[in-house]
Amino acid sequence: MGNSSAASKEKGKAQSEGGSRRMAAAAGEGLETFSLEKTRPGCTGMFWRPDPRPEASASRAPSDNWPRDGAHLAGIAHEVNGQRWLECKQVRQAGSSEFADAPAGAWMPFKHEQYFLQPVAEESSS
Repeated sequence: MGNSSAASKEKGKAQSEGGSRRMAAAAGEGLETFSLEKTRPGCTGMFWRPDPRPEASASRAPSDNWPRDGAHLAGIAHEVNGQRWLECKQVRQAGSSEFADAPAGAWMPFKHEQYFLQPVAEESSS
């Protein structure tokens, strides 16, 4: 077992940065994957959002390869001012078998209108 307790402590430790609390491991340690789902009919996907952290510079959200209904998003979960956000690193559109890099600065709220992010079973996002 060796150093597993030290690794567990490190992995479980949250990092605070301004109004943001990091909730997931760094990309090198693995990404969490979520499916973009909705509770009622309407739009066919959700546009990326800009970085919601208070310390982030004001910038526009990217507009390319935005997730459509059922897309899988891999990234790092954060809590920002009481709301959960996903800093997206990769996206796999519904019907595709491959993940692609998400555009730089792509974020997604865990809940917005009829949309929500649903955790998916363990899968490789690379």
